[in-house]
Amino acid sequence: MTYLARLTKDPGTANLTPDEISFVNRHFDVNPQMVTLNGVGISWDDVDEIEVAQAARTRTASGWFVKNILFGGKERYHVAIYSGRNETVLPNISRAVVEHIVQTIAYYAPKRIAYKGVEGISPLSDESSNAGASSDTAQPQSDVV
Repeated sequence: MTYLARLTKDPGTANLTPDEISFVNRHFDVNPQMVTLNGVGISWDDVDEIEVAQAARTRTASGWFVKNILFGGKERYHVAIYSGRNETVLPNISRAVVEHIVQTIAYYAPKRIAYKGVEGISPLSDESSNAGASSDTAQPQSDVV
């Protein structure tokens, strides 16, 4: 199984446009108790997996229309958080926003989180590379000394 690698630095918003920052502020938040996606709060204990999927595939006329007309030909993605039998999805977002959300989760999550989907969104580790690691209880680290 593949997991999000624990990040030691908060990804920040330097790679986001002002519109993307505004979008993230409206639809995503993390704190020590939970992650909130699209208004749905999920306790860290309940987060099982993060999945990223490419959106607006152009195999159909409607997919072509959405990708090329609504989103100007730019690739879009969906990010989902799975918790038990529940799925919370934030659809049709830019790669920069997906990277920010997934990397922020990788930084703040107090436990290992399984990941599947698009490669290159955030650093990953496999089950064997975490054998014996105590990352399940790790706390976010800060670069401030």
